[in-house]
Amino acid sequence: MDEDGEEVLLIRTAMTKDTTENDFSGRFSGLTGRVRDALGEDRRGVFPVIRPIEAHA
Repeated sequence: MDEDGEEVLLIRTAMTKDTTENDFSGRFSGLTGRVRDALGEDRRGVFPVIRPIEAHA
């Protein structure tokens, strides 16, 4: 749960120090379906927001 009481699903993506945005371009297709499968049908309308929380520059 976050500070507003909302449920939070954390998805980790491992990156190396030389990872660029081009490495991820188009690579998350199907992720929404996988998350929906993991959460179940009662969460069908939930859309996951993917945002980096740590990056290696």
